[in-house]
Amino acid sequence: MWRLLSIILVFSFIDGTILRLSQVNASLSSSHQSKVPVDVELQAGLLRGFESIFLHKRVRSFLGVPFAEPPIGELRFLPPRLKKPWNETIEATTLASACYQGRDTYNESFWGSEMWNANTPVSEDCLYMNIWAPAEASNLTVLVWFFGGGFWYGSPSLLLYDGKALALTANAIVVNINYRLGAFGYLYLGDSEVPGNMGMLDQQLALYWIRENIGAFGGNPKSLTIFGESAGASSIVAHLIAPGSRGLFHNGILQSGIPINKLIFI
Repeated sequence: MWRLLSIILVFSFIDGTILRLSQVNASLSSSHQSKVPVDVELQAGLLRGFESIFLHKRVRSFLGVPFAEPPIGELRFLPPRLKKPWNETIEATTLASACYQGRDTYNESFWGSEMWNANTPVSEDCLYMNIWAPAEASNLTVLVWFFGGGFWYGSPSLLLYDGKALALTANAIVVNINYRLGAFGYLYLGDSEVPGNMGMLDQQLALYWIRENIGAFGGNPKSLTIFGESAGASSIVAHLIAPGSRGLFHNGILQSGIPINKLIFI
């Protein structure tokens, strides 16, 4: 229950304003009525998202944005590699796939447990992020969400993590990143073929990509806050002390979870 409440509070309570769930649900059902294509030029190539109306305001969505090469084949179990430049325009209009995982059956008796299971295809090719920005955004603070799930489950594309409301009410850029889970993200065999901590390095590379590209979406790379719950919060603590993460973000918000939490199963 506290896990659910903490996330609802962060995504629904901004600047002293509580969004009514009925208002958000109504906006979710109507936001698809008109989607105007929006192109963004990045260092690596063109990206096409869309602009729509939500909470009576214009918001831009860029869904399934690749930040790394697919971690499959020879790249499986290895640190992520930055996405190579592309020639064709990438259509960023579909929510990012969930990284490979099973169904969360731990809380299956709870009537709301299904909302924690992946609502998009599950794939090893999953190193993508979702980005939401107010229309005509310029030099806005960037909020990057790290989802929880014990490093076994989770997805940046769950309906609960939709970033439109937060982007508009906070007047900020909201980014939900993906990272590998389970054995694909944390298996360690003590050699160069399976060096371990791939999921943490996915997060680190995502932060690097955001720092280098978020200006094109109207974000300020010098004002970047990461926040997360459970395993997401544990990840943030790790990045606070990781030398490779220095300079990639400026603030961290922990909603439960530390690296030595016994409830985190790796």
